Amino acid sequence: MASVGTFDESEFVKIVGLVEDILVGEDFQTRQTDYFSTHWNQFADEDVDRTVPLDSLERQKLSSERFNIFRTYSIEMGGFLESELKRSLGEDFEIQGFLHEVELRTKQAETLMAQDKTSLSSSTTGGEHLGGLSRGSQQELETDGEIVDLLLTLRDYGRFQELMDDYSKMMQGKTPDMDGLVSYRKLSDDEAEGM
Repeated sequence: MASVGTFDESEFVKIVGLVEDILVGEDFQTRQTDYFSTHWNQFADEDVDRTVPLDSLERQKLSSERFNIFRTYSIEMGGFLESELKRSLGEDFEIQGFLHEVELRTKQAETLMAQDKTSLSSSTTGGEHLGGLSRGSQQELETDGEIVDLLLTLRDYGRFQELMDDYSKMMQGKTPDMDGLVSYRKLSDDEAEGM
């Protein structure tokens, strides 16, 4: 099978399944919630975001603090995820390579979904692969959208900031209950087949 990057299809699907198991685990959930609970207030002040000029020292300091929170989150949560995955995949596994693969596959899936259905159907050969991204991989990324989104917050500051902004609003009571914001559960085989 064609692979997008360095992971073949079956290896990629296996790792996504392992990641899902880790993310629904109590240890990861507790770590993530504790981290968000500690840092949400840095993302809470919308008035500062709107009123402080973009080129001011205060704005630069706020941006720097937020970016450092992201960097620390990426190191801590990515490190935890990597150590857990190494238990199953061996010491040679590197989370950054896998996250790069997730980014590549996500970008390719987004490109394919944006194409007109006519051009999409004319680009498939036997319906098995779409521009190097197999239908199985495309479906895996679509089905595990929350998992992929969370993985991308480890590398993409913009996605991380959106997640922190949402958590901050939830903590301030500015949004409806968002139980699913930092909580994931694995679908049963029957639920996954129904998608």
